[in-house]
Amino acid sequence: MQMGVGGSIPFIADLVEVFPEAQILVTGVEDPHSRAHSPGESLHLGVFQRAVASEALLLARLEAGEGAA
Repeated sequence: MQMGVGGSIPFIADLVEVFPEAQILVTGVEDPHSRAHSPGESLHLGVFQRAVASEALLLARLEAGEGAA
């Protein structure tokens, strides 16, 4: 039997239900060896750390009215 693995998108519906006024932003990051959406999916922690920092900077700039630039 083949079955799906991963997939956090259904969780978004739960967030919308609990926080109906929230604006939900779904992002993802992959390195060349991440094997996204496969049973052996992984992400290098350094890549993840940089992705989190980038997203935090983006959100801070958007909050400050600077846009994405």
